[in-house]
Formats: sequence, C-alpha cells, structure tokens
Amino acid sequence: MPGTRNLGGRPRGDDSAATGVAVRPRPARDPGAVHLFEIGPDRLLRCEDDLRLLLGLVAGAQPLRDAWLARLHPDDRERVGGAIDRLLRDGGSAELDARVQRPDGSLRRLRGRLQEAPGRRGTLIGAVTDVTGLAAEGDGQRDGQRAIEQSEGRLRAALESTTDSVFLLSADWRFTFLNRQAIAQIAGGRELVGQVVWDAFPEAVGGTLWQAYRRCMAERVPVEAEQFYAPLGRLFMARAFPAEDGGIAVFFRDVTEARRAAARLAEAEGLLRALGEASPDLLYAKDRQGRLLYANPATLGVIGRPAEAAIGRNEAEWHPDPARAAAIMAIDQRIMASGGTETVEEPFPDARSAEIRIFQSTKTPLRDPATGEVIGLVGVSRDVTAAHRAAERDAYLAAIVTSSADAMISIDATSRRIRSWNPAAERLFGYTEAEALGAPAGLLVPPDRPEGDPTGLFLRTVRGEAVEEHETVRLAKDGRRVPVAVTAARILGPDGGVIGVSAMFRDITARKQAEAVLARGKAELERLVEARTRDLQETQARLAHAQRMEALGQLAGGIAHDFNNVLQATRSGAALIERRAGDPEVVRHLARMVAEAAERGTAITQRLLAFSRRGELRAEPLDPAGLLASMREILAHTLGAGVEVRTRVAAGLPPLLADKGQLETVLVNLATNARDAMDGAGTLTLAARTERRAEADSPGHPVGLQPGHYIRMAVTDTGCGMTPATLARASEPFFTTKGPGKGTGLGLAMARGFAEQSGGGLHIESAPGRGTTVTLWLPVAEGDARPAVGGGEAAMPAGGERRRILLVDDEELVREMLARDLVDRGYEVIQAGAPAAALALLEAGEPVDALVSDLSMPRMNGTALIREAKRRRPGLPCILLTGYAGDLAEPTAAEAASGSFALLRKPVGGDRLAEQVAALLRAAAAG
Repeated sequence: MPGTRNLGGRPRGDDSAATGVAVRPRPARDPGAVHLFEIGPDRLLRCEDDLRLLLGLVAGAQPLRDAWLARLHPDDRERVGGAIDRLLRDGGSAELDARVQRPDGSLRRLRGRLQEAPGRRGTLIGAVTDVTGLAAEGDGQRDGQRAIEQSEGRLRAALESTTDSVFLLSADWRFTFLNRQAIAQIAGGRELVGQVVWDAFPEAVGGTLWQAYRRCMAERVPVEAEQFYAPLGRLFMARAFPAEDGGIAVFFRDVTEARRAAARLAEAEGLLRALGEASPDLLYAKDRQGRLLYANPATLGVIGRPAEAAIGRNEAEWHPDPARAAAIMAIDQRIMASGGTETVEEPFPDARSAEIRIFQSTKTPLRDPATGEVIGLVGVSRDVTAAHRAAERDAYLAAIVTSSADAMISIDATSRRIRSWNPAAERLFGYTEAEALGAPAGLLVPPDRPEGDPTGLFLRTVRGEAVEEHETVRLAKDGRRVPVAVTAARILGPDGGVIGVSAMFRDITARKQAEAVLARGKAELERLVEARTRDLQETQARLAHAQRMEALGQLAGGIAHDFNNVLQATRSGAALIERRAGDPEVVRHLARMVAEAAERGTAITQRLLAFSRRGELRAEPLDPAGLLASMREILAHTLGAGVEVRTRVAAGLPPLLADKGQLETVLVNLATNARDAMDGAGTLTLAARTERRAEADSPGHPVGLQPGHYIRMAVTDTGCGMTPATLARASEPFFTTKGPGKGTGLGLAMARGFAEQSGGGLHIESAPGRGTTVTLWLPVAEGDARPAVGGGEAAMPAGGERRRILLVDDEELVREMLARDLVDRGYEVIQAGAPAAALALLEAGEPVDALVSDLSMPRMNGTALIREAKRRRPGLPCILLTGYAGDLAEPTAAEAASGSFALLRKPVGGDRLAEQVAALLRAAAAG
C-alpha cells in the first residue's frame, strides 16, 4: 500500500549497510515517545535512530541480539532474552519492562509489547516507550503491565507528556481520547471525543492514513504510514497499534522537518560511506568499551572478518596477540579519558598478507552532541609499513656508507656539485665534509686528467656507460696524487630520471707499488715459464711416441708374420707366372693373387705408419665393425696362440669419430695389458654398441658424458683382475704393476686422455678373480659422415684424348710400373728420374697436363718440386705419392689439405692413381 509500511519490514531510515558510515549521535526523544523495532531470524535489531540512541548505540548501527541485550540492566537481561527466544520459537506476544544502562551510567526504563509478525515466522515486531520517571513507583515490580494497569492515570500522564499527538479510536471508529498535543495539532478547537474520525476528517477517506488505520483495525497488527497533507503543506507520520478494547491507538506527528533533515543526513551519510568504502585507510568507530561500532572495508580486510563478525566486538576478540590487543585498548581508553586527539603508531597483523604491518593511527573522542559526553572514539589508520622499511633501509645504507673503508661521494646531476661525502673520503682526500659539500664535481680531478672534460667519468656515468674499477688518479687537498679505482653508478629518481651519480673510490696505492715490484721480475718469470713449458711439451711428446713405439714393439711379431705371408704369396706368384708365361688364363689368375697380396701388404704398412707417426692426428669417421675386425686379425697373431680373440659387435652401428691411429694404439695397448693379466692364456673380447646419453652426469653413470650419441667399445679379459687399491691408481701416469723394462705405465693414462680429448670417456671395472673390462665411449660421427672407402672403375681420358703426365720418381722400378699403369689406362707418360730433370723439361716448354711425383727424393723432395713446378706452370694439377712417416709427413699432409696438390699413400694401385689424375684434370678444365 503506497505510503504504508508493515513493521515486519526494515524500519525507515535504517538503510545503512552492515559496514555503513557512522553518523553523529542525536539525542533520544523525550520520555513518552513510542519506538518501533524488529528482531529478525538473524538476531539483528532493526529500529530508528531514536531507539538506538536511547539504548546507547551509534546511529545507523544494527547490533546483534547479544550486543543490544548487553545494554540492558544485568537483572533484566536473562528475563528479556528468554522472552525473545520463546517468542521466536513458539510465537505469540509478551509485555516488555526493562531498564537500559546507558554509556554514561544512567538508567532508562522502557515498557511496551513484543509479538510475532503476522505471516513471518521467526520475526518479532514491537513498540516500547521510555517511561523513566513515570514508573518509579513500580521499579520494584517485575511485571510492567500490572504496574500500568494499577496506574492508568500515570499512563495517561505519559501520553500527555509525549511530543507526539496521540488519540484513541474505538472499534466503531470514534475518538475516545486525544492528548493535548493532538487537540492542538488536529482538533482545530473542536471537541472530537465521541465523533467518528471519518466524519471529522472526510478528506482523509481513501487516503494513505485511512488505509493504514483500517488495516491496523482489521488485521490487528502495528502499522506505520506517512501522508503529505496538501492544505497545510506538511508531511505527517502516524503509527497505529491494536488496543485491548478492539480499537486502535494512533501516535501522530509532523515529520516534515525531520524528513528534510533525514534527507540531508542521508546525503551526507552516503558521501561519508562512499569515502569510507573508497579509502585505502582504515576508518572505524568504537564505543566506550572499545567495541567496534563501524568499520570501512579496508578495516574489515585487515581484521580478516566480515562486518557481522566484527561489529560489537573489541580488540581482544579478534587480535591474535593478547598483549598487543591490551596495549591498543589501553591507548584507546587513555584517549577517551583525556578527551584529546592523539597520533600513535601501532603494529597490527594484516589478514590479507599474513604479515605484521605498521599503522599510523589518529584517534579522537566521539562525543554526544547534546551533552558533550565522550561516548567512544573515531580513528583513521594509515599503513606506513613501506615508509618504515624505507627509513630503515635508508638508515642501513647510511650506516654502510658511513662505515665503508672506501671513499663514497655523490654528485647532483643538475648542479654537478658534491651532495654527500663519507668519513673515508675525508681520510683519503683530506677535505672535511663541510669543505666538500657543495663543491664542484671537479674538486678532486687533476688538471691533466681527461675526466675534467666532457668525456669524463661523470658524464659517462650519466649516459649509462658502465664504470667499474676504473683506475685513475685523484688530487688530495695537500696536492698528493692518489691512485684510485673508481666504480660509479647513476642515481635514479622516482620517475626513472637521472638525479645524480654515486661513486666509490678505492685507494690502490699499495697495489700499484706491489705491481711495480712484480713487474721487475715479470720478464724473468715469463722466460722461465716458457722454457719449462717447452721442456714439458717435449717430454710429453717423447713419452707419447715411446708409448706408440711400445705398442709397435708388441705388434712387431704379428706384423713380421703378416709380411712373411705377403712375401710368400708375392714370391710364389711371380715364380709361377714366369714358369707358366704361355698360359694367359693361369697368368691372369696368378697376377690377381699377387695383387691381393700386395693390397694386404699395403694395409700392413699403412697400419705400421699410423702407429709410428708423430704429432696430432685428425679425427675421421670410422666403421666400428670393420675396425674391430681388423684389430682382431692383427691381435690374433700378436697376442699368441694361448689368447682367443673374439668380437661382439651390434648390427648397423653408425660410424664413430676418432683418430684411427691413436684408437688402434689404445686398443693394442689394452689388449697387451689383458694378455699379461691372463699370463698368455684366456679369452679377449672386443665389443661395440651404441649408447645415447640424455643429460650430462646422469645419476649412476660412471663417466660424466655430455648429452649425445656414442659408440661404447669394451675390451674384456678373463685375467686375474685388480684389487681396489690397484684399480684406484690404474690410470695414473707411470703407474705399473709390471716388472722393470716391461712397461712404461702410460697405457691406461694415454687411453683415458685419448678418450676424453675425443669427446668421450673411459671407465675401468675389475675385481680379483673376475677379470677386467675397460670401456671407451667415443662420439658418433654426425650428419652424413661415412667411413672413407675406395674402389670404382678406373677413370679413362674422355673421347680417346691422350693426356700427357710428367711422372717423377728416383726409384726406376717403381717409376716404370706406375708409368705402365697410366699408359694402360690411356695416358701418355713422360718419365723423369730426378726433380731437376723434371724442372728442365718444364722450362724447355714440354707440354704437360699433370705432374705425379714421389715425396722422398735426393736433393729436392716432392713438395719442393711441386712448388717450383707451379711457379713455372700456375694451375698445373699435381699429385704427391708417399709411403713416408718421417718429419715431412704431417706438414705435407697439411699442405695437401690446403688444396695445393693431391696426396696419395704408397703403395697405390693403377686404378686409384688414374682416378685421381682424371679428377684433377676435370677440376682444372672446369675451373
């Protein structure tokens, strides 16, 4: 119904949120005023501010049941609380008579009625009147209603004393009573008692108040309504209550000014509430007992509780530290007792971050506007933790600067003058702080130093250049030139702009003096180190060569055996060819056998050269299966008949990347050690498989390999094995268990060094009676690398063209055989027995398409011949043949790799030589 409000709803004016803005308290109405209220299922008391102030509560508060019951006299709390609980549980109605204990210690007497709201189970509505002074005679009686019945006159006096207009209507709508205020306000001098209200006020029929009165009469429920009365231009509010005689009692008042004030107050409260909700500071109000009356969202966030769990409770009920809570409450009580404003700093646990924060709190007493009495306090607390920490940090930094042994100064970026000067700067440069502060930045810069011009340290630092341990010279007050190391950095302001430069000066006088002393002996020290290094390198080279020679000695028996087989086949084949010269088929067959024997001899000599050559060897893709098969063949003759050599190689192994000669040396030495450990009888197994490491230093792996793909080679014997003590020293250089003259003790040390330098590793497993396994990890050749293979059809000159080849070799037999090979393959060959003869032919203008020369010849080697030939015939294709392993081998190989000529190892077959000649001629024609 427009303008009408059932008291079961929320009381008008009580529109503040649970965390609403606290307003200035207003005095309670005069005794005799009727106050409506509601208690909902949530146990919250909802009422207008008049009743709140009467109970000693802050305007706008919605206290819980326990909070507002605490305002009652201790003798009345249990009785009233029990009545409320009974009505909430069972329904019905009850009379109220209770005393209120206000913050100033005074008592007020309230009487009225409380009942269940019709149709709203669990909600109570009621009305009370302040009858203080009117009920003194009944103070000793517990039943307020009986006191009222005993003194109807006193009740009428109460109705007369109220500032409201009060009138009673009978069940037939007749006036039965009007108090003086009602007579003055609505009677207009008329006698209304006995008249029907609608006859006296026909203009009210159908209006808001008419509807409210009729509802109260019909439904027997309290009703409140407001109506604007146009003839008077005023707003009236009426409260109607069912009477015991079947009629109604109406309390009527002019609320025009009150509503205007309420509107202004609501506007102010809305603004204050918005400010409180938006403020990052903590805003709160407390009563005299320290109970929270109001808290903005920031306060509730720090407390970590919702409004309903915080309002009405004091510090001790939520603060985790009882001692700290007591201290805060003591401060609050002191402020309320003194009546003055104080600003204090208080540590408080912030529930949002679970850390102790520092708050600067300004607190002032909250006073009753009517009496000036202190009824609580209001406070604003600002989080100053960051400022505290910044101050502590600044103090700590200041202490560091002050106590530093190095001179530390700062310079303003705009004025370029000194802004700070620590005690160490005073000691180093002689200027006091008073003398230095405000002085130009160039105070310490000698006139002859570049730091004084625009390229100096100050501007370099301002531009962002790094200045760290910059050695320079600074001028002290007494004129001394002080060598210093300067470290400087920019000082940035809050906006990121450069506001200055800080610099640290370290006195390096003592260091410079020491450096001068050391410099005098530096040249001599370097000379000694260089000589020692050279001796060490030569010793290492001799030891490595000795190790290869030791391995070569181990192989000598096997190599001699293989060479004898080659010579036997060659000699027998040549003799048979001579006897059966007339039988072409037999001759061809024998010739093939002789050629195969020669290839076998070639392999033996190449292996022998690889073992004996010096210098760093180059890694190349190697076929693990082929390598171990070759080693098995060698070792089967070398180790003796008592040692059975086996191989166990996984199928499809990729090529590994290593130096072939060094790897073979390592395998021979490991096999020789194994034979000695087996006393010449047992089984030696050469194994190979792949292994992939996902990450470096995998737990449980014996070798710290980098991630990658490896070939794992293992040499395993069935010998006596090693004790733990021997195993621990097995890889040490020169450590050996063999007798004098039987070993250098370098085998395993060189094997480990070879494996690690090749990008892999080595591990030894051994135990007495269980034999020994030495495992090598070598990297797999990446990409499309494949082991080098020969073969292919011999290249022939294109189109029947006969190219001219100059062939130079001082061995006539060798030269003649090579010449026949080339002639048989379509080339024209010019022979020369010495380099001088070859150069003479070139100088005479002899047409030559390519030069083929031996390396080792008297008076001029093949490399020198090729250089001279190219000087005379630039671009001439050249091939160098060598079977030499001396000091010229490695430089010659390096020069060949540069592209100056092609290098072929002797013995070389006719097909291979012709193929290389053809390749060089094609390249020359294309270029």
